[in-house]
Order: sequence, then structure tokens, then C-alpha cells
Amino acid sequence: MDAKETTIYLTILSIVFIIGIILGYFIWSVISLHRRYIRLHKSKNSAQITVLEKERTRIAADLHDELGPILSAAKFKLAEVEPPSAEEQTLLIEAADHIDKIITRIREISNGLMPNTLLRKGPVHAIEEFIHVVTSSCPLKIELLKYNIPLLSQEQAINIYRILQEIIHNTVKHAQATTLKIQFFTRTSSLVIICNDNGCGFNKYAARKEKKGLGLHTMLQRAEMLGGKLFITTGLSKGTTIKLEIPLNHTTENNEPKIN
Repeated sequence: MDAKETTIYLTILSIVFIIGIILGYFIWSVISLHRRYIRLHKSKNSAQITVLEKERTRIAADLHDELGPILSAAKFKLAEVEPPSAEEQTLLIEAADHIDKIITRIREISNGLMPNTLLRKGPVHAIEEFIHVVTSSCPLKIELLKYNIPLLSQEQAINIYRILQEIIHNTVKHAQATTLKIQFFTRTSSLVIICNDNGCGFNKYAARKEKKGLGLHTMLQRAEMLGGKLFITTGLSKGTTIKLEIPLNHTTENNEPKIN
């Protein structure tokens, strides 16, 4: 190879090297921007859900701690009134009964917004209470199985409860199922929750595009907030299985049950 050919060869190598650097920088920039977008997207979702839960907690506290006592005081005031006639006595009794119903309803709404059991005892006990309420008013049979559940942070507890609440609600409203099995267990360093129903199933890809898919979208957001993953296995007339895996800060014993 003479000097001219060597010069051309080195020039080509230099050009290829420069193009490689430019392409590498471009690819690195695209990847960095994509990762930054994902971080911002997750941060935005996390902030929205956090604000939502704080607002729910505030409203629940206002209902329980402020409106409840005011109505109770009003009922006591009514009890002190001495009506001059039997007709007015009947009206006072009816008014007191209405106030009792309002107080009961306020407690139900407050508990629905942020259950005290959820904050005191965690998502499993809160879901047990929610299941009792649901099954008392509909024919769906819900089985809850628990295996060595670790201590969870308040953020984990609230988001797990909301996800399960949405799953149960969707099963009652859309699945046409007669049974729903919910299983909690630990596997290596993760908490695993599996929900399986024998309902009609659905097209999960179509559901994400429709308004009824908003609940599914929120469940996915909450799973991401916890650093976990949500897997959905379903199909028309095939029932639905939803699996939630949440990483834990410590390793726990494998207590995975068999799934029938």
C-alpha cells in the first residue's frame, strides 16, 4: 500500500470513527431522554396518586371528626325538646331517626374514603372488611388466603388496598363471576398477590383504550409506584387472573401456594 492509499485508508477510518462517535452520542441522547421521560412520567403519576390519597384522608377526617359530632350534638338538642303535642313528638322522633341515618351514612363514606382498619392493621384486614361488605349485598363468593404477610409501609398498604378494591369492584360489576380467589404470599424478596375469578373475561387491550380501562390504568400506575409489576391473563369466556408482584426490602421465606 503506497502513501496515497494509506492516506485514503486513514481518512476513511477517521470518517467512520467520527460517524460512529456521532451515532453513539445520538443513541445515548435518545436513551437518556427516554429514561428521563419515564422518570418524569412515574414521578407525575406518583404525585397525582399521593395528592389523591391525601385529599381522601382529609375529607374522611373532616366527615368523621367535624360533621359527625355536629350532627350528634343536634340529635341531643332534639332530645331535650319537650313537644306540646303527640304529633310534634312524632316529628321529633322522625327527625332524630333521620339524623341517625345521616350519621351512619357519613361514617360509611368516611370509611370508604380511607378505612381506619387500613391505617391501623394494614391492607389484609381492610380487604377482609371490604369483602364482608361486598358479599353481604351480592352473590359473589370471595375467598381470601394469606401466607406469611410481612410488615408493609403505609404507602404500600394504601396502594395494595386500592388495587384490590378496584379488582373486586370490576369483578362484581363486569365479570359475571360466581367466585373470586385472592391469595397473598411471599416469594424470595417479593410480596405476591394473585386474584383469580371464573367470570366472562375481557379484551384487556381494548379495555385500555376505552373509558372502562381507566381503572386498569390506575392499577398499573399504583403497581409502578411500588416498584412492582401487574400481570393480567384473561380472554373472553376464560375468566381473569391478575398477579401483582411487589419487591420487599428484605428476603422472606418462600410460601407460595399452589394455584388451582
